[in-house]
Amino acid sequence: ETKIISNFNNSIAKMASSSSVPKDIHRLTVEDWKAIFDQLESGPRDKLRNSIENALKKKKPNNAKKRRIADLDSDHDKEEQTNTNTTSAEPPQKKLKASTPSIDDICRDLREQATKDEIKKIVVGGLIVNDANEMLVLQRAKNEFMPNIYEIPSGTKDPEDNTLIDCLGREIKEESGLVLSETLQFVGSFDYKSNSGKPTRQFNFCVAVESTEKVTISDEHQAFAWIKQSELFEAESGDNKYTDVVSKITPQVRDILRKGFKTLTQ
Repeated sequence: ETKIISNFNNSIAKMASSSSVPKDIHRLTVEDWKAIFDQLESGPRDKLRNSIENALKKKKPNNAKKRRIADLDSDHDKEEQTNTNTTSAEPPQKKLKASTPSIDDICRDLREQATKDEIKKIVVGGLIVNDANEMLVLQRAKNEFMPNIYEIPSGTKDPEDNTLIDCLGREIKEESGLVLSETLQFVGSFDYKSNSGKPTRQFNFCVAVESTEKVTISDEHQAFAWIKQSELFEAESGDNKYTDVVSKITPQVRDILRKGFKTLTQ
């Protein structure tokens, strides 16, 4: 081993002065160098170079190693591509549910639209349903504007009412004696001319009250009634006539009542 190492060092020293050292000399193993040194103890650089080149020719290319390196490069490229795709791809967007506007938002929009439409008077009405799924209507007094017709509890927004819902709760209490507990949903509106000829718009809401057991009407009304959904829809077919109460409800209010029943049964 000492002789091999000494010869190896001497050979390297000789090749260091050569201008043409084989590029793949690093492939020679200790065994290759031993075989070379067995053939020559010393000699000119050309003979040493020929011996090295002959040893290199006998060695088979390490294709397996080359394939492994190629595979590693390919895997590395794939990993980089995967990372690039992962980084550049936008994260999946969550589907956002459409938010339901609050009653306050709805009321604000209604008032703004009424102002744009040059409505001079605002009226708010409430659709009240009892435990038997009947809806409350009140008959106007004989000396009132539009006498004897049936309507839902409703009234004009006064200056002291901060919101439409404030007005609704006050009018329900004044006209029926019932106490508003919750405003459920806006149902729709209709326009008409007031007694003084002002453009008027009535906003109507499905509501809940604390109790429907005791209805107390005001001086503005002479009677009240609870009407069934069937009374409004069966008459539309023409096979049946409206009941006495429903026949005294204006078409606009009948339409609101139908919408209210549909809303509450959805």
